[in-house]
Amino acid sequence: MAEEKYCYIHKDIPTRLTCTSCGKFICPKCMVAAAVGYRCPDCGQRNISHIEKITPPQYLKALSSATLTGIVAGLIWTVLKNYGVFISILVAYAVGFCVAKTIVKVIGNKIGKKIQILSGTITFISMFYNPIILTINLYNGFAFLPLLISFSYYNFSSIYSIVAGIIAVWASIRHFRF
Repeated sequence: MAEEKYCYIHKDIPTRLTCTSCGKFICPKCMVAAAVGYRCPDCGQRNISHIEKITPPQYLKALSSATLTGIVAGLIWTVLKNYGVFISILVAYAVGFCVAKTIVKVIGNKIGKKIQILSGTITFISMFYNPIILTINLYNGFAFLPLLISFSYYNFSSIYSIVAGIIAVWASIRHFRF
């Protein structure tokens, strides 16, 4: 048998209900209806949601790990995009998916506009301005500004690359909806 849990306010009332925001055990007397599930009186009064719970260190962890994942996945997309439209779009979706799942793995399944912007930006940069490819070209003697212009022209001259980029960014932000 499972161990009985008790309401954190009413210590004598057994319960299986938990606050959807903080996870404390609550009884039917204490629960406050929320948009999704029930909350404890503390979270219900403050109207806390998981949008607010992303701390600056979590953003930094998400940024660093998702950037590393995006660079590797974007490099794979750059190599494989010339093997056909279907492969290009499929791998582009995988780039966005990998970036989003890396962020979810690091900070949990949080939602919010800032996370969406972070994920979409990392995906876009890792596909179209991949730092590994830029570094290799800079090492080979190309100037930085003409290199960025040539990258922009090369990546956005094909409708298939643009569609692949849109699909990748969409795949990366769709996991962080409101």
